[in-house]
Amino acid sequence: MESLYVWHQVAWDISVDNGMKDLQTCDGFVQQIADEMCIDILSGKLRCWTKDGAPIRGEITYEDLRQNPPHLTVDSANKWLNDRRYLYVWIPKATQNQSTNNTPDYSILATADDLIKAFGKSTGMSKDWFTKNHSSKITDARIVAGKRGRSGLPAMYCPYKILNWLTTKRRGSKLSVNTGWSLFEIHFPLVFEVYQLADPR
Repeated sequence: MESLYVWHQVAWDISVDNGMKDLQTCDGFVQQIADEMCIDILSGKLRCWTKDGAPIRGEITYEDLRQNPPHLTVDSANKWLNDRRYLYVWIPKATQNQSTNNTPDYSILATADDLIKAFGKSTGMSKDWFTKNHSSKITDARIVAGKRGRSGLPAMYCPYKILNWLTTKRRGSKLSVNTGWSLFEIHFPLVFEVYQLADPR
C-alpha cells in the first residue's frame, strides 16, 4: 500500500518499469495517469483507504486529499489501470523500505535459497532459475547484486516481486494467487506486513 500522492507514484513506477527515459515523454505519461487517477479518487470512483485502514467511500474534497493522502492497495490500483485499459501493472517501488543512508533493508529481502524453500515445491523453482537467466523478472526483483569470494554475500531479492511474477507468469506452471499469498505470508512474515492490504484472499 502506498500513501503520499499515490496517484503520481503509480504512474511514475510504471514509467520506470517500462524504461521511459525521455523526460518529456515520461512526464506526459505520468501526468495523464496521475490526473485521471486523482479525479477518480476525488469522485469516489477509485476505492481507497485512510492511513488507519478504514475504507473511504464517496466523494472527498481536494483539500482533504492533500491533507490526508489516501492509501491504495496494489490490487485496487491495478484494477483501476485495467478498467481504464492501461496495459501496465503497478509494482510499487516506495515500499521497498530503505534506511536513510540508502542501504537496503535486508529484513525484507530474501536469498535464492529462501525463495526456493518457500516456492520451490509449488513451482519447480530451482537454483538454475537464478543462474541461467530464467526470466528478466528475477533480475528485476534482485535488490542486492551479491558478491563472490571468501567474504562474498549472496544476491538478495524482493519476495513480493517474485510472488507477483509467479502468480502471473505465462511460461511454465502458474502459481495460484491463494497458494502464492499463503506461502508468502508463512515464509516472509515481515514482508507480508508491508503488503498485507494487497492480499486478495
